[in-house]
Amino acid sequence: MGFLSLLFSFKGRVNRSQYWLVTIGVNVLNWVVMAMMSVGNIMASQGKTPAAALSAMASQNAVLFPLSIAVGWAALAVQVKRFHDRGQSGLWTLLPIAPVVFAVMNVISAIGEGWPPERLFGSMGLPLLALLVISIGFFVNLGCLAGTDGPNKYGNPPGSGGAFTPSMPTAPSGKANSSAAAASSLFGAQSAIDRAVAEHARAQASPPAAPRPASAPAGMRAPLQPAPVAAPGGSFGRRPTSR
Repeated sequence: MGFLSLLFSFKGRVNRSQYWLVTIGVNVLNWVVMAMMSVGNIMASQGKTPAAALSAMASQNAVLFPLSIAVGWAALAVQVKRFHDRGQSGLWTLLPIAPVVFAVMNVISAIGEGWPPERLFGSMGLPLLALLVISIGFFVNLGCLAGTDGPNKYGNPPGSGGAFTPSMPTAPSGKANSSAAAASSLFGAQSAIDRAVAEHARAQASPPAAPRPASAPAGMRAPLQPAPVAAPGGSFGRRPTSR
């Protein structure tokens, strides 16, 4: 979304950071415009007749009035787009008009019917309370709560140029592929180390096999084993007697 669309378009969606950035900038600019209008009216009215002062103030306000309209338009547009991001209709931005209209009607009635000041001030309590409740609701809904996940009927999420893809963005220049390959190699090396440790443990646990006697080569007789020597008995040194 371009800068002009962000400020003046009623289509699309904006997130909370964009909403706060535009809202704060618009309010600061509005205060500057109001201060310039006040200072200009004071300077235009000094040392002049009432008619000349009124003419100077009118010309001064005529220069700043379009800027004030642009500031109000931008504030309304960003609120509409923020309602869209919440999946709600942009017509909710017109809700504060109701208590304002009610207060203006009370003022007109007070002027036409000659209300006393205390009655006029008392009639302003309900519109001001309603306006305060609406302002708190706008602050929570637009400035604190997150927008809807994925596309809605008002468009794609803020910052996405095309279709919404919930997957994580890939790193540039193939860094994601290299990271995946490095992780796969690391896991493969760890598995090989685990297998080697397991085989070594099995080899340590099993008893060693007894060595088998070497067999004689073909064509050769096995070496003769020495005959056992008879243990010396009682006939040692005697000649056997014949019967």
